[in-house]
Amino acid sequence: MNAVIALCHFCEQHGPSVMFCTEKGGLPPQKETNLDALPEVSSSQEIPLGTSYPDSVMSADFSRPCSRQNSVNKSSLCQACRSLPDGHKGFISYDGKTEEVFVSSQHPQNPNVFGKVRQACVRSVSSEVCPGREGPIFYGDENEGYVLSYTFPIKDSLARGFKRQYSIIVVMMDRIYLIQSWPFLVECISKIIAYFQKCAVSVYNNEHAECPQRNTRLKSSLSKTVTPQNFRSNRSSHSNARALVELTGDEKLYSYLHSSFTWLIRACKLRWKENVIYNPPTLEKLSLDENDQTIASSIESGFKFLSLRHMREVLQPPRFRAIVWHLLIGNQVIWHGLQSAVISAIHTLKNILPKGCANIAEWTTTIPTDKNLIGMPCLLSFKNVRTKDYVIVEVLWKNGIEFKWNSSCVIPEKGPSLLEKLEVALANENLSNEVVLQCLLCLKQEWINKTEILRKFVTDKRNKDDTTDLLQNCLFCNDDDVKMMKFWLTSS
Repeated sequence: MNAVIALCHFCEQHGPSVMFCTEKGGLPPQKETNLDALPEVSSSQEIPLGTSYPDSVMSADFSRPCSRQNSVNKSSLCQACRSLPDGHKGFISYDGKTEEVFVSSQHPQNPNVFGKVRQACVRSVSSEVCPGREGPIFYGDENEGYVLSYTFPIKDSLARGFKRQYSIIVVMMDRIYLIQSWPFLVECISKIIAYFQKCAVSVYNNEHAECPQRNTRLKSSLSKTVTPQNFRSNRSSHSNARALVELTGDEKLYSYLHSSFTWLIRACKLRWKENVIYNPPTLEKLSLDENDQTIASSIESGFKFLSLRHMREVLQPPRFRAIVWHLLIGNQVIWHGLQSAVISAIHTLKNILPKGCANIAEWTTTIPTDKNLIGMPCLLSFKNVRTKDYVIVEVLWKNGIEFKWNSSCVIPEKGPSLLEKLEVALANENLSNEVVLQCLLCLKQEWINKTEILRKFVTDKRNKDDTTDLLQNCLFCNDDDVKMMKFWLTSS
């Protein structure tokens, strides 16, 4: 069951009644209704709720009757309970982009839906009301559906107390969706109600100026004696039921209400966007090298990097950030000099990348082109570097550990999101090294999943606009994130 929006009324003669409802319907039969002739609802069109009819809305023929029959006999309804005149079967609008049809009529056609809307109506205008009998309220259950009900009075010079009680209800089965949409729905419905009340006050003031009802009723009550015997007959013979169109003075009121309810159903749905649910962890790509401790213990005695945090402290954050930036987007990171420091740096940094992206040459005298994390005894000239972008770190031991480094490009101020969050974790002294490693695993998992989604788009040969929309609006990637993901796509 999709959302149904209905206008309800508490009639003095018939009690709670559903006057007008809008719902999403199926496609009308081609023989009875031509889709091309239906008024189309533009996705960019916004109905200015609570105002008079704009030309853009009224230019469409919203009074075209739909092909449905009401499930309740209209002859049994009084003027106050009835919305559409005899022979008028309802309103229908067609959304050409989503191929959805929206239908408004006196009552829903589906018996199940009618039962839920009817039950919601009874509670809306009788028991489930706010203090002061005006305002929004939420109620319902999983069997009968959940309801947002907004009760409000309309001025009527002939009614008892000079007002009649109405409500607008939104009925749906999804409780979470309705609660999350509460602020939006309440704001829009309040604008519709404000328009109704503004029109009704204007009519009420005009009628009161011509014939003040308060004085007339006082004179009538003094001239007639009401007894238990004639109370019921007097009440039934002097019906003051009036249609809502008459109370507001707007002959096209239900055309406006159909436009507003239709826009509200569509706009409420368009407010929400489906987020990508990422895959479960892929341990083959995520797990840290179990042999790291064995490898570290086999390194010759000397200076070693003990962790990412230790490396960041020794190198200083700007230099550490530059090295990790090169590593994440696939540039070559070359270390040379003191062997213990070089090998420990390589095994510390490789855990930042997924398995398959960390192509390591632990200790070599040449620079292989297919490796991106390289350790060397020495580097005689930068001309030996065969890739376009790289960073070279030289480790020296004189009076203490010293570093010299050279980068082939300028490091941007804002790098990949993974790097930003990793630095936040490393800078937080309240987090232990073990916790930082778990944070790194979570960050890798997040971006591995995003890379897999991008891989699916690439293999499906989606167009450039679709891919750009995916990266910007769904995966929330900046330029460096895109560079990193393109490199991670090379992981097998």
